[in-house]
Amino acid sequence: SIGNTLFIGLHSISSAGVLQLQPNAEGAIELEAGKVIISTEGDITAAGDIKANDLTVNTISASNDSRGRLVIKPGETEIAAIASWPTAPMTVQITPTWETNFWITDITDSGFIIHFSTPPEAESDIHWLAIW
Repeated sequence: SIGNTLFIGLHSISSAGVLQLQPNAEGAIELEAGKVIISTEGDITAAGDIKANDLTVNTISASNDSRGRLVIKPGETEIAAIASWPTAPMTVQITPTWETNFWITDITDSGFIIHFSTPPEAESDIHWLAIW
């Protein structure tokens, strides 16, 4: 132990109060051979999955591989989204820009097909987001 507040064990570090690492933010913190990095700005980069019971965020960003925009022509009732993913997404969310019912079929690692009950009267957009 160091004083009465910091205890260093064989495989652990414990503090009787708040344990501060880099309290002056003079350098990043790296864990597990750089697989988890906390920058001096507070950004966290993880090479693996992040698991949580609850997650609150202000903004979620997605790469162009997992989201997109399709343009559908008047009178068309389906459109294919072409992709090249390592695995098929679990679900795909879409937002057409005209009033219609829709459903998605053939979700694979190569894309998916969107069907519409009512075709657009003018060229219209469909925004989509794939989720794994």
